[in-house]
Amino acid sequence: MTAAMTLTKHAAALVWGRDRARTDSAAIRAELVEREYPPAAPIPAFLRRRHEVEIATVKGRPVITFTPKDHPPATELIYLHGGAYVQPIGLPQWIIVGQMLRRLDAAVTVPLYGLAPWHTIDDALALLSEVHAMVRARASQAGVPLAIGGDSAGGGLTLAHSVSQRDAGADLPDRLLLICPWVDVTVTHPDVAALVRHDLTLNPAGLRVAGELWAGTRDVRDPVVSPIYADLAGLPPMRSVVGGQEILLPDARDFDRAARAAGVDASLRVYPAGFHEFPVATYTRESRSALTWLTEPF
Repeated sequence: MTAAMTLTKHAAALVWGRDRARTDSAAIRAELVEREYPPAAPIPAFLRRRHEVEIATVKGRPVITFTPKDHPPATELIYLHGGAYVQPIGLPQWIIVGQMLRRLDAAVTVPLYGLAPWHTIDDALALLSEVHAMVRARASQAGVPLAIGGDSAGGGLTLAHSVSQRDAGADLPDRLLLICPWVDVTVTHPDVAALVRHDLTLNPAGLRVAGELWAGTRDVRDPVVSPIYADLAGLPPMRSVVGGQEILLPDARDFDRAARAAGVDASLRVYPAGFHEFPVATYTRESRSALTWLTEPF
């Protein structure tokens, strides 16, 4: 592990991993249910400088689109932020949005989907169906591809939306870009236990509670709650990156194997030194490698 990755991993633990040792699911649930709705991080100035910013409302939720100011985009991307479905978009996700804008030469649409426990997967799927149609129309008019991607929970939601669209016989994106995707909200893979001491940010108990709240009336193993349980045949080509130091690694590996077995053009890169969400550390060699590979044509 490079010095930059080591320092960043421990800095991330200070910011995101303060509660990772908690095991009292009832207390975690009570805190999530009783809190006020958390605000999204503001759009950073660095995104506004080079891009037109349009904020629309779709199904009562803000949908933010960034478009290059001086030329038409080569790709349309819908980007879904992480946060375990209970946290809003933050600066790390805005950094990734900036990377996608630059590396894909894209217009990027960011739906701020409603968070659990106020909203569930069903609300998100209804929102994304409309956003998808809107962005696909724009992409078709311009003759450019449509990609969908996300980090962590946003990666899981990217897959859930794709499964839902396929099952409905609706339009599918041309490709999927997945950063440390959360594909099983139960977090019950037997290999998780060995990774807990290495993962300084994620808390299995907290993730399970968040997943239950997000599921709403659905079972946590419903394919659109935990896409690892879906029939994956017919999904779009996808690339995934995941860190070797995170508890989501075992499920990401199993998902990739299952996707390829189902005939999907899927590819996964594991970065042994990577912590959860490591691509946000764009000054590291590992992040640059992961983002370059994710955004190359395939």
